[in-house]
Amino acid sequence: DDGGGAALSDVLPRLAAATNSPKATRRHPRAVRAVAWACHEHELTKDDGEDCPICVNSLSCGQVAWTLLCFHRVHRPCAEQYYGTRGVKLACPVCRCSLAGDATHASGQWA
Repeated sequence: DDGGGAALSDVLPRLAAATNSPKATRRHPRAVRAVAWACHEHELTKDDGEDCPICVNSLSCGQVAWTLLCFHRVHRPCAEQYYGTRGVKLACPVCRCSLAGDATHASGQWA
């Protein structure tokens, strides 16, 4: 962290609180598994200055990330929380590339 943003450990509880509010209902767990299946999970081996578009903190060496179909990368915990929230499209948060696959309707919502 360059000091300009909150640490991942600070952002995740806020994200969890927002997504666990009564207004934010949870999506079916299969939706998150489908996104995970469509992505490549890996441990980062170097710092390249790239930020997670969900929490806006740097993707650092030793952290686990998902590389989406469009090749944008996100922290795995951020993605699990983000895509687990009903109403969030199953798409890349940067370019909106669909991650829905065949298991969802065209709207990106589970049947």
